[in-house]
Amino acid sequence: MSKLSGRKTLAEIDEALGQARGNLAGVDVEFGNARAALAKLRAGEIGLHAELRLLEIEQGELLHALDEADKKAERVLEERRIAATGLDQELDAAEAALVEIEEQRPKQQPVVAAASEALDAAEAEAQAALAADAAYQAQLEATSEADFVADQAEDKAAAAEADRVEKGKPYEADPLFAYLWRRGYGTSKYRAWPLTRWLDEKVARLADYEPARRNYALLIEIPVRLAEHAAAMRAHFDREAEALAALEEAAAAEAGVPERRAELESAEQDLAAIDAAIAAREDTIRGLVDERRTFASGEDAFYQRCVQILSEAMQRKSIGFLRERAARTLGREDDAIVEKLAELDREADRIERNLDELRRLHDGESGRLRELEDVRRRFKAERFDDPLSEFIDGALIALVLRQFLGGAARSGDVWDAIRRQQRTRRVKADPGFGTLRFPKAPKPGPWRMPKGGFGGRGGGFGGGGFKTRGGFGGRSGGFKTRGKF
Repeated sequence: MSKLSGRKTLAEIDEALGQARGNLAGVDVEFGNARAALAKLRAGEIGLHAELRLLEIEQGELLHALDEADKKAERVLEERRIAATGLDQELDAAEAALVEIEEQRPKQQPVVAAASEALDAAEAEAQAALAADAAYQAQLEATSEADFVADQAEDKAAAAEADRVEKGKPYEADPLFAYLWRRGYGTSKYRAWPLTRWLDEKVARLADYEPARRNYALLIEIPVRLAEHAAAMRAHFDREAEALAALEEAAAAEAGVPERRAELESAEQDLAAIDAAIAAREDTIRGLVDERRTFASGEDAFYQRCVQILSEAMQRKSIGFLRERAARTLGREDDAIVEKLAELDREADRIERNLDELRRLHDGESGRLRELEDVRRRFKAERFDDPLSEFIDGALIALVLRQFLGGAARSGDVWDAIRRQQRTRRVKADPGFGTLRFPKAPKPGPWRMPKGGFGGRGGGFGGGGFKTRGGFGGRSGGFKTRGKF
């Protein structure tokens, strides 16, 4: 496996984007060629229709109509050519502006890299000072012990609550016990009329209620007490962790960490502004490309107006009708013209089918381009091109990109491959130093948290977390009701 830096991986994505844009441009060229060929065929058909020697009066009227329609259509086509030229110029300008903006990014990336390395060095300096500080090490140990005790207390409280739910079911399911318990029988809360009290006493003696009440009361009291204890232990840990964070912040301030962090944030904001400008320009280009597609496929308003003008003027008959009219005439020239029309129609149908396929290809290439642009935006938004970011298997990412361009993979597959291969490396500073070892700390320390955390390391001191030793839930058995309970 060959590792790739974040910047080189982004370059791989950019190269794939360039290929996707080239593919789309190639389809657009084919689109235009096919549309021009079809337009030429249609023009030939019009000429042949005009040459048909039908009845003189029909022919005269038809030619007159076509003369007027041709003039109208030509004016509309000229407007269309002007609009298409303007669209191409606008698209060229937008693409040139995109190139200019994208050229700013490689200039800003080294600034971000230098600020990132400076912050890393300052954090490493502060951490080295703390590692040699006996007071800090003592506070770190106290925080670790407090976290361990709080975790143990919380585990026991959770186990006690689960125990209460399970062992409380026989009590809560017994209607007589539930009735006496709700009334508070046997406690100072019990209130009843003499007759009701006498009846409740008989029920309680018959069911041996008092021992069961004490057992159930203890069962529900234990989780409450343990939860209170766990909350107190967690509050104690919070105080210890805050004291630890205060020592870290003081050392970080001494090493200039806050200043280096501010410089990095400023550099990253400038880079984010460039990325936002790139994204906005890409959105503009997307709209222009879609508009160009309508021109290339003949779906624009200008072309549709031309078709309408000529159709209304010609009131064109079917090939079968023309063949029948020609058969009734004496001239063989009419038959030849109708055969040419049939041949032109067959060729036009073939080109129309090609255009349908080109539309499908265009939509596919356009969709892939947009999806890949979205992948690149997410890549930059996650700052995967950070100097500390690297990718374990660069060849795998390149393979998935090729598969995506060929239609064998989805953009989600590309992003999953990128995300799985990404790692954050540290040159000097420890990404799990001090307060960062305690996921439940109320306040993080002054250290930079890498993207994606610690690469799978769990909570607790030193990774993996502490494990409880036994626990309240390990006790077998439980409270049993006697008699009818």
